[in-house]
Amino acid sequence: MNESLISTPPPNKAETVLLLHGATSVHDIWAPLLPLFPANYRIIPLALPGHLDGEPVDLTQPISLDLLSKKIVLEMHRQGIESAHVAGNSLGGWLALELARCGFAKSVTAFSPAGSWPNHKAFLRIARAMVFACRVFPLLRPLFAPLMVFTTVRQWLFASQMRHGERISPSAAKRLLLAICRCPVIPPLIKAFGDHGAIRPLPDPSIPVNIVWSANDAVLPPAEFLEPMRDAVPSARFILLGEAGHVPMYDQPAAMVAHIQESIEQTTANVTMNA
Repeated sequence: MNESLISTPPPNKAETVLLLHGATSVHDIWAPLLPLFPANYRIIPLALPGHLDGEPVDLTQPISLDLLSKKIVLEMHRQGIESAHVAGNSLGGWLALELARCGFAKSVTAFSPAGSWPNHKAFLRIARAMVFACRVFPLLRPLFAPLMVFTTVRQWLFASQMRHGERISPSAAKRLLLAICRCPVIPPLIKAFGDHGAIRPLPDPSIPVNIVWSANDAVLPPAEFLEPMRDAVPSARFILLGEAGHVPMYDQPAAMVAHIQESIEQTTANVTMNA
């Protein structure tokens, strides 16, 4: 994990916020949000296990979402953090919900979370696209990287993920491409999803859960994927994030921070009401 991305809190820090990126992505993706958080928050953009800069996983052993969740909690405990507010995108959003299930998360803000699909055909469509990218991008990376200096190329390359790919710097774009090339955990993780199914119901996590779905999500379109997630997490508050794609960090960073802060404030309000 790039330690330069972790904010150093003052002694009177207010809250710790754990940020979890999506599958094949990298923790750098949260960079547009970091300057927008209050200065007294400790922000931890974590590299997911099995991803670029993340903790290696043993691919000879069964891979599961539960395994990734346990590794994340253990890493937080190693840093002296027993609980935190958790925000995640896509796979990171699903993991955030699992961290609520196990009692680690103080609040959850899940942006277009993975984990729900209306039918097996929809699951296969997403799964095959991810496995294809992991296999093909390493072959194409020598061709793509020199082209990242061109704004139109970055916009085109990331069009399926976000509305404003042109806002990504050439260096950040190269990191995202590298992350896709170095993500060996994806094929076995996809197999585990196919074997074990979608997210298990989370009827009442007893903490604030805000699920923020990008209105222009082309990867997990809300018209198709939102309702199955609502069925799985009926106690959550569902919000549409306008003018944003599946990976909204470069599209709506200020709105994302506002939604995370809202989840945190709901926790504070709940504590006050129960006092």
